[in-house]
Amino acid sequence: MPLPSVEAATREGAIAAAREKYGSSVRIVGIRRVRTGGVMGFFTTERFVAEVEELAPAPVERRPASKAESLARIEAALRRDPVLPGRHGALRRVLVGLGVLGLVLAVLVGGALWFLTDRYAG
Repeated sequence: MPLPSVEAATREGAIAAAREKYGSSVRIVGIRRVRTGGVMGFFTTERFVAEVEELAPAPVERRPASKAESLARIEAALRRDPVLPGRHGALRRVLVGLGVLGLVLAVLVGGALWFLTDRYAG
């Protein structure tokens, strides 16, 4: 996997651009000098590419929530998304029931057609 990189006109500029883009805690793996263009080595454009490796952030200490904080979060979640089924719950149960009934009928009709064609057409 290629490393993230930053380009600049000078070596120091590449280091500064890497620290600016990825933060001061970034590790610079290497700096390459790249030459492009030109004819037979003349009139080339030189630039520097700094390859960086982003360090993982320091782990954040987590503490268990207090009982009061947990209860407050649970109550807030219940106010946003009520658990009790309203009119939509009844409609949902009816539609699911109709879907199951349709599936059973499709299996029965398919089985009957398979039985009839296997017995009388074969």
